[in-house]
Amino acid sequence: MAILTPMPVMQFFDDNGDPLAGGKLYTYEAGTTTPLATYTDEGGGTANTNPVILDSAGRANIWLVTTDLYYWELEDSAGNQLWTADNIGQLSGTADVSGPASSTDNAVVRFDGVTGKIIQNSSVTISDGGAISATSLALTTALPLSSGGTGSTTASGARTNLGLGDLATKGDGDYGDITVSASGATWTIDANAVTRTKIVNNAINGEKLSGFQSGDAPVYGVRAFVCFDGTGAGGSRTVRSAGNVVSVTDNGTGNYTVNFDVAMPDANYATAGMAGGAGGTSTSNDIVVAIPSSGSPIYTVSAVQILTVNAGSGNTDRPYVSVWVIR
Repeated sequence: MAILTPMPVMQFFDDNGDPLAGGKLYTYEAGTTTPLATYTDEGGGTANTNPVILDSAGRANIWLVTTDLYYWELEDSAGNQLWTADNIGQLSGTADVSGPASSTDNAVVRFDGVTGKIIQNSSVTISDGGAISATSLALTTALPLSSGGTGSTTASGARTNLGLGDLATKGDGDYGDITVSASGATWTIDANAVTRTKIVNNAINGEKLSGFQSGDAPVYGVRAFVCFDGTGAGGSRTVRSAGNVVSVTDNGTGNYTVNFDVAMPDANYATAGMAGGAGGTSTSNDIVVAIPSSGSPIYTVSAVQILTVNAGSGNTDRPYVSVWVIR
């Protein structure tokens, strides 16, 4: 790297271009006639006379105070003014700084050296599309969550702020139903794991309900249940809780039809139940839930008819009746 050298010794000329022998240079504060000293060398230890008297070749060593601006007036040896100039001084900070061309396309420049005036490359680049990249990025100020950041300058603080906790630091390994591979880059839920989707979606089937338990016996699900008040006459009975049951119709004393919300796959299901509580004229505990044994009982994909029967006195209404259907 090379720079333009400053003039080591200043030389002045008259209007004819001849050296200004014995010329006089008056130096003042910029914009005034208040004398301001110049110096014989860079150290500023010895001031020139004011005016500075030029030698026979019109030369003189003139060094300026770096923080000041000057007003100059040049005269010949007879005192005739040749010219004046104001605001003379070193280059201000608004001057352009030049340096070597970047060796990396789209690199962001940085200022280097003790003066901060040397342009060098940096490891930061801005693509033509405006994307910023860097070989390393150390945060000194946290980007807040509201601006898309983590609110922290550390990894542990970021995990805490984002609610990740220790889970985000798991390495390769098997963690029950979750397998972590590629140093945490891929998380796999085991095919046989019980998940919310498998439990609550509408695709519950025999494979999801059975086959993964120990032992040989399969597991079958309850397709419908209802708990209702069996007392009263006519209309619909009051349902306390239910699953896949839309209503309970009162057909008479101790005689009800349970109406399904979603139809059964067929009518080959099993029905069970229980009934109790004070009601009617009997307090007997010998109450059973049964299917009508005569006539044409309702036993279809959309509904099932049940009876609440006192073993000693026939059909009876009871305030607590529960029925469930298994298929």
